[in-house]
Amino acid sequence: MVISSYINAYPPLDGLKRNYNDHPERVRFRSKQNVDYAFLVNFCANMSQYYLMLEDDVTSSRNFLSSIRKYIEQYTSPWTTITFSNLGYIGKLYHNEDLPKLARFLLLFYDEMPCDWLLDLFYRSKAQGDIIRYKPSLFQHIGTFSSFQGTYNKLKDKDFVEVVKPYGDQPLASCFTDIKVYKDNTPDNICSSGPSFFWGMEIDSGKYFTMVFQKPINIQKIAIITGTPEQPKDTLKLGNVQLGRQKEQKKETCKTFTNIGKFENGTFLLENIDYATGALIDCLKIQVSAPQADWLLIQKVGIWVRKEKTHNGTSSHDVSVSR
Repeated sequence: MVISSYINAYPPLDGLKRNYNDHPERVRFRSKQNVDYAFLVNFCANMSQYYLMLEDDVTSSRNFLSSIRKYIEQYTSPWTTITFSNLGYIGKLYHNEDLPKLARFLLLFYDEMPCDWLLDLFYRSKAQGDIIRYKPSLFQHIGTFSSFQGTYNKLKDKDFVEVVKPYGDQPLASCFTDIKVYKDNTPDNICSSGPSFFWGMEIDSGKYFTMVFQKPINIQKIAIITGTPEQPKDTLKLGNVQLGRQKEQKKETCKTFTNIGKFENGTFLLENIDYATGALIDCLKIQVSAPQADWLLIQKVGIWVRKEKTHNGTSSHDVSVSR
C-alpha cells in the first residue's frame, strides 16, 4: 500500500533553525523526513497489534518474523521501542497504541534533529530507560546511495549475521550440543532444511556439537565453516572432527568415534574421503580441544554423500537417501 500527502499538509520546511550547524538543504531534508514518518505511522495506526519500521533498501535474516514474535512473547517488562537493527530507523518495533503519540512527537520536534535521534527521546519520554536491542540484528542495510542528494552510503550493521545458502547434500539428521546456546540460534538451525546458523557461548574443552544421521551414510566430503565476516572472532580456535558409528538408542551420540582431522583458521575441509573411512557413518561430531574466550558460530556444515553408481541396473554400493 502506497500513501502520499498534499504538499500543503506539511509545516514550513525552509528557513528553519540550523541546529548542529547543518546545511540548510540538510535541515530541510531531515525535517521533511520527520514529517513523512509522522504521516506514515499515523496512517498505520489500528492496522495491527505491532508496527515495525523498515526501509526499502534492507535485507532480512531467515525467519525474522518468528524471531521477533518469540522475543516479544518472552519479554515481560514494559517497553516502548525494541530495535532489531543497529542502524537508523531500521527494524524499530512499536505497540499500535503508541503510534499516534509517536506521530505527534515527530511533528512537534520535526525541525529540531534527525529522526533517529528523536526516536531515542521518544522511548525515554515514555520512561523506557535504555534502548532494548535484539542481537544478532535481523536486518541489514544494503543500499549504496543516500536519498539525500544521492551521496554514497556505506552504512552496515556489524551485528547482522549473513544468511548463507544451504550447501552439501544435507542428509537427514538431528543436531545436539552441550554448548550454551545464544537465544534462538539452536543446533536445529544447522540440521533444518533451510540456511541458518548455530551460535553458542562459554566454549570449553570437551564441549561438542554432534549431528546424528537418520540413516547410515557414506561421506565423500566434509566442509565446516565457523564465524562470519560480521562475527570474525566467533570461530572454533582449536577443535577436531570425528566420525561416529553404532548410533546409541534413544541417545544423542554414537558408541565409537574416529578422529579425521582438526580445524585450521576456523574451518575444516576434508575431500575425497576413502570408502572405508566414510561408509556407514551414523554421527559427525565437532569436538572443542581447548577453552576460548570468544563464542562459537557454526555457519555451515557441508556434507557430500558418495553418489550411488550403477552397473547394468545394479548398485555397486548402497547410499542413504538425502534431501
